[in-house]
Amino acid sequence: DAPMEPKATGPLPLLIGSNAAETSRSVPAIPSEMAYVNAVHMVFGQALGDQVLAVYPAASYATPRAAKVALTTDARFICPTRQVARAVASTQTERVYRYLFTHALDNNPALRPFGAWHGLELLWVFGHLEVAGYVPSPAEKALMTSIMGYWSRFGAAGDPNGNGASAWPAYDPA
Repeated sequence: DAPMEPKATGPLPLLIGSNAAETSRSVPAIPSEMAYVNAVHMVFGQALGDQVLAVYPAASYATPRAAKVALTTDARFICPTRQVARAVASTQTERVYRYLFTHALDNNPALRPFGAWHGLELLWVFGHLEVAGYVPSPAEKALMTSIMGYWSRFGAAGDPNGNGASAWPAYDPA
């Protein structure tokens, strides 16, 4: 048998997103505001670090660690995701859909404080909430059904909307 030739395609619809606290499971404890300030300056240098701290001051968050989670989540995930969505949406006519997953586990007191960490949304997308003995709440089961519907419709037709679901607007680069 001859190998199959790849089928040439043009631009395609895109569904892209990130979670609200992507780095929450990887950022270590930060004992004080000064430790946070020092960590930011170590990564960004003094001048740029001061600018970063003006946008992500520890005082605006529950803890210095929460400030670093917000900073690193934005820098590594949310901002790049928005950049890709903006670039794709402004260069093609096919629609782009962006999500920001914010749900924390309802029934796990040990993991709930981590919020919506990296990859958590995939449990909802693929219908695997009951992993490792987790017991999802009725609201989580309903959310899972909704998310699976959106993603299934997107996979089938390039549009997550339909079947009476709340409208998911296409991403607007403006």
